[in-house]
Amino acid sequence: MGESTIIGNNVTYGQDVSIGEFCIIGDNVVFGDFVTIGNYCEIRNDCRIGDFSTLGSGCILRSGVKINDRVHIGMNASIHPLITMETNSVLTPMSILLDDVEAHEVWQGIPAREVRLINASEIIV
Repeated sequence: MGESTIIGNNVTYGQDVSIGEFCIIGDNVVFGDFVTIGNYCEIRNDCRIGDFSTLGSGCILRSGVKINDRVHIGMNASIHPLITMETNSVLTPMSILLDDVEAHEVWQGIPAREVRLINASEIIV
């Protein structure tokens, strides 16, 4: 747990969860196993972050966001409420996500749009 990080009520942690400095974690957030959260992130109430997922520094997850397993979210990206990112998907840095992301998709931009699919040889299991 990083310095000056604030953790809400009923937060659940899996194995080997790393949370950076100066983060704000809301109530009822669930972290899977081997999750890494960068510095200065804000994760609001009722979010779920799946196994082997990473959030770069400065990310914002609004309430009710669901991040499935092996998802990568780049630095300073923002995800609007109730959005789901499926397994093996990516949101590039500085993007603002307004729509659900299907498995194996890469999204970027403001607002974020799908830019390509991740092929099987790029997936690390």
